[in-house]
Amino acid sequence: MANYNIFFSLNHSYFPYGKILLRSIFNTVNLDKVNMIIIADTGLKKEDKHFIRSFKKTYILNTELKTEFDKGGTWGEGWQQVVTTKTKFLLQALTKFKTDTVMLDADCIVVRDFYDLLPKKDPIQLCYRGFENSKVPYLGSYIYVKKDNMAVKFLKEWINNIENSDTNRAKESPNLGKTYDSLSPEDKKRVVLVDRKYVSCYTKKEFTSMSPLPYIIHLKGGSLSKTIDEDIQKRIYGTHGFDKLVKLYLADV
Repeated sequence: MANYNIFFSLNHSYFPYGKILLRSIFNTVNLDKVNMIIIADTGLKKEDKHFIRSFKKTYILNTELKTEFDKGGTWGEGWQQVVTTKTKFLLQALTKFKTDTVMLDADCIVVRDFYDLLPKKDPIQLCYRGFENSKVPYLGSYIYVKKDNMAVKFLKEWINNIENSDTNRAKESPNLGKTYDSLSPEDKKRVVLVDRKYVSCYTKKEFTSMSPLPYIIHLKGGSLSKTIDEDIQKRIYGTHGFDKLVKLYLADV
């Protein structure tokens, strides 16, 4: 029985990442449990959409955004437009389809079916990294929300905090922590935390050190990039060490 959706935002600049993520989902996840894979179009080209639609259960969520990474690079205007609107489009998808939803960053690789990881009753699951970063303890690259009033209220508050943030750097994860901190003690008990390394594993060394193995690899940037080509060379073909998976999922690029 299909009972949850998978969601991520994607533009043409990040399409190599999206191709890896989409193929890894279909290679790894039990699709009988998945209702839809929803991709928020934040600047896809015609050929990108054709590729997405070649997979069953995919749905392209139309938005008014037309973004590109090279419009400012990391932390630039294009990057900020995508990152600061992901939660808004997640809320749209949750409201439109009324289906429990996992949101991932587009620069992730699913390596193990995470269905059994999802909470059965509690409405929210967050990625916790407080042991390594106490200032920004929750990471916005992974979140699970149920079609629940508390989850909807949480997303709306997170969106409000992002939109009212005056920093020109990272807004998503810092404001996720701010939103969590504003919850009542009782509501905090309804949020399930999962260790960052299981749903946002950074390197091959980290991956092999975990038992059980992580569910999701995150090709997270370790430094700023001015262009998407520089970004891809660093993160897809760079220091993370997942060359075999990259070769498998980008075989026709």
